[in-house]
Amino acid sequence: MTRRKRIFKPLRQIVTGKRLLALVLLTLLLITVSVGFAYDHHSRRQPIVLDVALYSGTSWNVPQKNAYTIYDMIAENFEKQYPGHNVKINYRTGQMISNYSEWLAQKVLLGEEADIFLVLEEDFSTYSSIGLFEDLTPYIKAADDFNESGFYQRALQAGQYYGSQYTLPFVVAPTFMVANKTLLEKENINIDDEQWTWDDLYEISKKVTKDIDGDGRPDQFGIYDYNWDNAFYTNDRQLFPNDGSKIAFNDSYLAETIDFMKRLHQLNQGIVLRETMFDRGQVAFKMFALPEYRAYGTYPYRILKYENFEWEAVPMPAGPNGYRSSRLYTVQIGMSSRSDNKQLAFEFMKFMTTDEVSQELIWEETYALPAQRHLVDKIYQSDHPEVLESKAVDAKFLAEAIESSYLDPHFKKFSNLKAVMDQQIYQIVAGDLDVVEGIKDMKKDLDRIIKD
Repeated sequence: MTRRKRIFKPLRQIVTGKRLLALVLLTLLLITVSVGFAYDHHSRRQPIVLDVALYSGTSWNVPQKNAYTIYDMIAENFEKQYPGHNVKINYRTGQMISNYSEWLAQKVLLGEEADIFLVLEEDFSTYSSIGLFEDLTPYIKAADDFNESGFYQRALQAGQYYGSQYTLPFVVAPTFMVANKTLLEKENINIDDEQWTWDDLYEISKKVTKDIDGDGRPDQFGIYDYNWDNAFYTNDRQLFPNDGSKIAFNDSYLAETIDFMKRLHQLNQGIVLRETMFDRGQVAFKMFALPEYRAYGTYPYRILKYENFEWEAVPMPAGPNGYRSSRLYTVQIGMSSRSDNKQLAFEFMKFMTTDEVSQELIWEETYALPAQRHLVDKIYQSDHPEVLESKAVDAKFLAEAIESSYLDPHFKKFSNLKAVMDQQIYQIVAGDLDVVEGIKDMKKDLDRIIKD
């Protein structure tokens, strides 16, 4: 103790009073400057990074335009809004849509998924049920500038699971029927778009199905790519509830659907129709998604497939107990519940799905539609050459197709249940089996899967 006093005694004698106070203040100032420099240096070198996983390709099998251009421009515009925070959007790309589901599943298992990712429809219920998605509902309620009513409501519902919003719609693609105008005019057939029904579709298909070249086999047909579920949702509303707890379809309505499909199938006299037959103008009707309609309705892709006839969009024919409903495709984006930057991730998701410049890029750089309805209205009120050329498709037509559309229920067993229905209904139709007995047997198999 005596030794410590001896060591520090000269220092106490030298540094006293104001000199001691000045030294303390100088030390604190140097520490503050040093810490501030280190923090600023670190923040400049370590920006806040949001990882976003994307896939290449689409669900509607049409040539892509400039999809990545959209993402690059959205990232650039978003980053400009956060200059002080030095935000960086990092895209994980390179996966084709056919490989994307498996690739993302591997990342999830390793805990290496991106903060934000595109969500395939077949993966939505699985990821929702295991808690991978962050529930966006609290973020939406807290955001004064998030207008839910601006979206197509059906597209917004596609991202809901048990009452919560887990994903947001980025791109929308309705489906509808397309008619070969040239063929129908040749056969002196007119369609009442507002009133036509299954019976009308059948009678037209019956009239146009014929042997043109005289070889004893029909080579002109009524309809291609019209499946039992396309017909079902124009006669009934639901196969299963969203929780997958039971069968929800009406047996008699499904029986009407299958009987109708059998009648259409029999018109073809055992000939399996191919897409090339519609392409060559041999078929009166086909199901289309809007991107296919837009891509092949304009130059140069039109001349690759449909240069020898004119065609136009028509509403779905209604069943005896239903209305004009068709499938809606959407591209949804979700946030990982394990993201380290959740609020910023939500801001980017909001920017992608509601910012006008971002959404307008979808129309310009893809063949699909923005998720914001007012922008679609704006586009179809413009004098854009494509809009002027596509007289049959306007904002009203698209809005009706979207808002009356059906969505597959979100539960894990749905894909298995649907596969069973596809297989067994095909056997009933192609084998001309008893419809009532076929439905009874099918329901037993469906109940077994539901209860397992």
